[in-house]
Amino acid sequence: MDKTLKEQLPVSVVMPVYNCEDYIKEAVISILNQTFTNFEFIIVDDCSSDRSFEYLESFKDERIKLYRNSHNLGISKTLNFAIKHSKGKYIARMDSDDISLPTRLEEQFNFLKSNQDYILCGASFKIIGQQEEVCFPENHEAIKLGLLNRNCILHPSVMIKKSVLLELETIYNFNMEPAEDYDLWVRLINKGRYYNLNKILVHYRVHEQQITKKNEVKRIDKAFEVRLRLLQNLNCNLSEQEKKVLKHILIKTKSINFKEIKSFTQLKKKILLANSHSFFEKSIFTEYLNSLEAKEFRNYFLRRKQYSLKVLFQFFNVYKVGKNHINFTDQLKILTKSFIFFKKAS
Repeated sequence: MDKTLKEQLPVSVVMPVYNCEDYIKEAVISILNQTFTNFEFIIVDDCSSDRSFEYLESFKDERIKLYRNSHNLGISKTLNFAIKHSKGKYIARMDSDDISLPTRLEEQFNFLKSNQDYILCGASFKIIGQQEEVCFPENHEAIKLGLLNRNCILHPSVMIKKSVLLELETIYNFNMEPAEDYDLWVRLINKGRYYNLNKILVHYRVHEQQITKKNEVKRIDKAFEVRLRLLQNLNCNLSEQEKKVLKHILIKTKSINFKEIKSFTQLKKKILLANSHSFFEKSIFTEYLNSLEAKEFRNYFLRRKQYSLKVLFQFFNVYKVGKNHINFTDQLKILTKSFIFFKKAS
């Protein structure tokens, strides 16, 4: 038997660490106390300047494989290093400021072992210090469509089949930070099925030091780049103007004008036609795009401070062609506000 296969473990937990001295002990203990015990725990300190590495050295569990970068590499290169040195059939991600509940590894491992066509298993999570519980789309088709709208897989909740990662030339792409995980999910989408367990298995920490908050503008741009990559599965060539309109719709960076909404109506038809081979399940994809269009029409007509004759004509134009995205009560509001405008104007 091949020596590599002999040494292979069921699971490798990989955790990058950078300046997390306040939370690191709780994070490590949550993994060491898992009901599933047959794993290695690869921890890579990314040249922390606080006491994180000192705390890590204090753990004496033989499952821990501790490394330290000679200089700060960033999360993507650190994760790639950890995966390269792993022996597990499955890679379980863990962050150094979060908490994995005791049955997390056991439940995810059992799911992936029993469902061989699935390559990735995420989970629901609770935000630490809040009552909020977050449940992302559960099944593969819903996740695939959800990825067009947002990153609907929590990175530190994931267990993923290592073999599919090794098929990639680059696993985590540092050029896509701080959306490197989102980018990975989209690049792997055609290699197998995804699933989010509808159960809280991770307590997720949100705090000011998180990388994604420091780089919000960059995150928005990278997230949109990922969504365009997902749409490439439709073989739909978009012009720069179409990409601009789509970004305003999907990212919601600013209010859009009536001309852009009308442009999206035409773009929607183009995208639906490109989905003829059903990369996205047709009915839910159509419903999703229709809901985006309807929301923009409602926002344009109802969330405005001023009304004019031009706006009223635009409304009648939409109504005439059957784009009746506004309910009867809101239609009356638009007509009333327009009437008030005319009274004041006269």
